[in-house]
Amino acid sequence: MDVQNKFKGVKVFFSGVIVGIVGVLMYFQLYPNMEVVERVEVKYKTITQTKYLTNPHLISVVLPEDTIQIPADTAELIRKYVTIHKAYYSRNIYQDTLRFDTLGCCVLNQQVTQNRLDSIKYSYSLTIPEKTIYTVANQKNSLYISGLLGKDLAAPLLEYSWGKYSVGLGYNFMNSGALVSFKLKLH
Repeated sequence: MDVQNKFKGVKVFFSGVIVGIVGVLMYFQLYPNMEVVERVEVKYKTITQTKYLTNPHLISVVLPEDTIQIPADTAELIRKYVTIHKAYYSRNIYQDTLRFDTLGCCVLNQQVTQNRLDSIKYSYSLTIPEKTIYTVANQKNSLYISGLLGKDLAAPLLEYSWGKYSVGLGYNFMNSGALVSFKLKLH
């Protein structure tokens, strides 16, 4: 009778092991062993450059109004002519700064003489973001089924591990005793 109970216990044990293996396989199908983490890193690259344009192009011309007032006094006319002559032949230098939201700026230096754009010098400083995505696969918690065989030892084990720690439980059928294990990963 005692042998029959042992045989029945072994049948129950192996049925439990088969159910456990199927459960573990389903677990690993639903929850893979790797956890994917995406880390986004943004670096800024600064570009600075100065360029000279030697031949500017005419874009548009604005003509003055048609009405002209001629003063009766010639001294007034000569004074206006000298003022216009100086304004026409003088070299005017204009500087303008264009800002590009968060990217940087451009500085324009323009020279105008005889009502024409003589030269343009521009320099810019841009800060361009470069986006890098790192994908890292971290090992998740794991569940293992194993066994031990030896002299006076036949034991299935169920082991759960997380990080560098692992805990296991088992049952030795030869000596009818429980097994407990604790593991620590060294590196």
